[in-house]
Amino acid sequence: MRSEILMGSLSLVALGFLAGCSGGGSSGSSASTAAAVGSTTSSVPPGGASATPTTIPREVGLQVDAASINVFQDPDAASPLVGQAAQGQAYVHLEQQGSWHKVQFSDVVGWCQQVGISQSALPVRRVTASSLNVRSGPGTTYRQVGQLSQDQLVVESQAQGDWREISYAGELAWVHGAYLQGSGVTPPAARPVSSAGFIQLAASGDGFYSYASAGERWGLPQLVYGIERGGSRWKQTAFPRAGVGHISLERGGAFAPHSSHRLGKNADFRPVRTSGEAAVTITQAAYSRSRTQQLIDIMKAETRARSVLFNDSGVSGVSYYSGHHNHFHLSIP
Repeated sequence: MRSEILMGSLSLVALGFLAGCSGGGSSGSSASTAAAVGSTTSSVPPGGASATPTTIPREVGLQVDAASINVFQDPDAASPLVGQAAQGQAYVHLEQQGSWHKVQFSDVVGWCQQVGISQSALPVRRVTASSLNVRSGPGTTYRQVGQLSQDQLVVESQAQGDWREISYAGELAWVHGAYLQGSGVTPPAARPVSSAGFIQLAASGDGFYSYASAGERWGLPQLVYGIERGGSRWKQTAFPRAGVGHISLERGGAFAPHSSHRLGKNADFRPVRTSGEAAVTITQAAYSRSRTQQLIDIMKAETRARSVLFNDSGVSGVSYYSGHHNHFHLSIP
């Protein structure tokens, strides 16, 4: 069973740790400092390797103290580089060979030297789900950046509601705490899935509302989750909520009066008004071309749309199709 199951919640817990104890180049990831993440006990001088390698226990967190460190495929600086870890990130220590330390860097392991790292006092958590989605933020509307497997270990750096921050592949990420042993979070209720493999878009959410009935807004997870992510981004514009219309019926199939909307891959949206949320056509004064363009761009990006049908020739990235003057029609592959 997947730990995120098509429901609305997994995101990544910050799997923090060291990308390479050899003090590599700077990393682009944002990293919380040791003080922000929690107290640590330095077991290795931050500036360099000790004359005699310090023995570090297994299954504890290793925190990056240097600006960044390199993580290698093998305990050898000549081996391929797996990635880099930034200051403040923490990863779980799995094994030691002399001055080299094996860490759980993402869904893969890597090795770093005992330079610029220290033992962390942050809690280590074990993944209990068969597959746990790692996300860019604390919620299922955030983009998935990776996965963890059952029994893999992560360092929990902070909590936000039911979500836990971890370090993952040189970045800070989030996972749902219900699937981390000892996090104290109750698993969320599973999101219903129809026999066609569709999930239902809610009547409203962050940045959007639906003007379709409950039985007319079922779609593939890629589309529904994408609309929800797009709604979260749209909310930040402070414009009126996006209006979402027909998607598909619960079990798919013919959906009058549409020739499409059968496979959970299509969704209709109202053009955006200068004010208010009522229906509007592209010929009315209340229609806002610039806002509609912005909504289309966001929804295309978040759903990874293949095409958009809309009859305003002043909007880019769309195709004309008869009858699409009062809504735009988005399709995913």
